[in-house]
Amino acid sequence: MSTSTVVVGEVSNLEGMVRAIDPVTQEVRILDIGDVVFKGEVLVTSSPANVILTLNDGEMLILGRNSELFLGSDVVGDDISEDEAVVDVATLQRFVLEGNFEALAEPAAGDASPGSAVEQAALIERTAAEGEVTAGFKTRSATFVSSIIDDPFDGGLDRDDEGLLAKPDVNVINEDAVSVGGNVIQGAGNDLLGADQLVTDATYVVNVDGVAVGNATVIVGEYGSLEIAADGGYTYILDNGNSNVQRLTDGQSITDVFTYTLQDGDNDTSSTTLTITINGVNDASPVIVIEDADGSATSSDNSVTEGTGEIVSGTMTVSAEVGIAEVTLDGQDITNASVTPVVITTAEGEILTVTGYDPTTGVITYTFEEANGSNDHTDGSVINRFTLEVTDNEGKTNSDTLDIEVLDTAPEAKDDVNSLTEDDVDPVTGNVMTAGAGADTIGADVTTVTSVDGNSVTSSQPATIVGTYGTLVLNSDGSYSYTLDNSNSVVQALTSSTQPLSESFDYIITDFDGDSSSATLTITIHGVTGAPPEIVIEDADGSATSSDNSVTEGTGEIVSGTMTVSAEVGIA
Repeated sequence: MSTSTVVVGEVSNLEGMVRAIDPVTQEVRILDIGDVVFKGEVLVTSSPANVILTLNDGEMLILGRNSELFLGSDVVGDDISEDEAVVDVATLQRFVLEGNFEALAEPAAGDASPGSAVEQAALIERTAAEGEVTAGFKTRSATFVSSIIDDPFDGGLDRDDEGLLAKPDVNVINEDAVSVGGNVIQGAGNDLLGADQLVTDATYVVNVDGVAVGNATVIVGEYGSLEIAADGGYTYILDNGNSNVQRLTDGQSITDVFTYTLQDGDNDTSSTTLTITINGVNDASPVIVIEDADGSATSSDNSVTEGTGEIVSGTMTVSAEVGIAEVTLDGQDITNASVTPVVITTAEGEILTVTGYDPTTGVITYTFEEANGSNDHTDGSVINRFTLEVTDNEGKTNSDTLDIEVLDTAPEAKDDVNSLTEDDVDPVTGNVMTAGAGADTIGADVTTVTSVDGNSVTSSQPATIVGTYGTLVLNSDGSYSYTLDNSNSVVQALTSSTQPLSESFDYIITDFDGDSSSATLTITIHGVTGAPPEIVIEDADGSATSSDNSVTEGTGEIVSGTMTVSAEVGIA
């Protein structure tokens, strides 16, 4: 709609394409029969085209082909009073008879040709009479008679074709959006198309950034791709993988500019730009996901058992909306780990190796090797923590820890047994931690016997326990000796056919970091069948005779001697 609200006439007839242009807003209207025109508009006819207007005062205005006419006061006049409009008829008739008119080019006929032309617009007043028009050339028919020229227009119109006037186009897209579209001919840029029609078969986009444009031509820009057709329709696809796009923050913007050229039906051209503004938005911080590689067997991400030399593996995954700039583990750059593995050694000798990093998927792979040694679990779990930190292209960071637990190996004490036989003089020996079937399960930590029957055992002070049938001496390294009390009547009463005797000693083993386990050492005493009692009579005279002793008769001699009796099972 024109900025002017003053209607000065109506289209009563036309041929071809006739436009009415508001010189203030550059708005273009394509006229049709019955449309009104406003004061201040510019009428433009193409070739071939003409228009007949009926002005408000009943006069007719004819505008021929390839012409322009500004509907100003000098053409449509100002409002006048009825008295001012009175004309002396005799005078007008004299002017008509005198002539003094130059021949005009046919306004509605003739060939179109490029270049410039000067033609006139005629104002024709209606009369009550009707007649036949004689023009001397073929014209369109009409049923009016030209009588006078009222206020002739003598400022001839220069019809040089002004061609196209392409105006800059703009569009906006937010970071992380997919695309934005529009039309550079019919869009908000409002290109002024001169005398050529505002239709897709008359005006085309012929090139963008020097590339000829067809039905769907793709131009790769700095931050995305422009797909544009000859009719001006376009789609801009943002490259969200571009680091410059992704590092944009809220309030920041960058532009992608494309230079395009329009061409109309008679080969006029005009160039301008399409500018795509990319606005930044606040992106989320980088994301870290660490795999629970041991299946939640522990509260950590992975685990090994101390003293085993075990090797485990796992993955970590990092991602960022704006792209990843840096990835470090315990301060070491791991982005090139696929080529050069990154090795981190703990104070206990465990080895963490980052074996790979895929920048496309963000997957990090690693292995962890236990040092085949012991760890001090005195204060609880032993967990190796490695800090993984990710920085995105906007400078935002996030961190998490890869937690690998070294599982404690607590000792497991097992019951021990040993035996001896009644009358054995030598003690029976053994080791409660390492000997035979009763060998205890020892973890990675140093383990010692720390107690027996409630009595402390140290490396410098073994425990001596007087039992029911004998005495046990137990050392911290698990070695022991048991000495049978053969003077014990219960022991001596044993026979091979009687139930053996046994006594037990409860001991505790403890490892370096305080894990402990208890078990029992049982000593069994077997009896034997005792021999008959023994009598031993001393040969007091030194075998001077065959007797045990001797005296000489008649001497009153007194001699002495001994006899000894014994029994394995005692003398009744």
